[in-house]
Amino acid sequence: MRFYQTIVILRPDLDDAQTKENSEKIKGYLAKYNGEIVRMDNWGKKRLAYRIKKNRFGIYLNICHKLDGSQVDPLEKEFRIDESILKFLVIRLEADEFERICGQQSIFDETEKKPESDKEDDDKSVDKEEDELEDEAVEELS
Repeated sequence: MRFYQTIVILRPDLDDAQTKENSEKIKGYLAKYNGEIVRMDNWGKKRLAYRIKKNRFGIYLNICHKLDGSQVDPLEKEFRIDESILKFLVIRLEADEFERICGQQSIFDETEKKPESDKEDDDKSVDKEEDELEDEAVEELS
């Protein structure tokens, strides 16, 4: 089994329930070809760099998975047939890249929140950086 990262762009007119349904369908495709999903993130609706099938926006899904190399072509064929998928990209990763990209905690995971004390420290460091940049700009103008 090899490691892969797949980015899928879904049609922008799908609501949350339909997006979840399509992500389940994608999980089904991977299960059909004996793949194992390690991580799946919904990046949400984003503006596309150019129109794809007359759409300016798309809903991005990031999927980290394991799959046999001979099963990638049939998986891509399933993606091409699915009308809710505008575009996709399957990238093979080495083990260390896979661990770096897919092994970390999802930044979109809402179940894990920062403690209040960490948030205050972050706010202070951001304010300090803004003050330093402001001082530099004033010095340049002088």
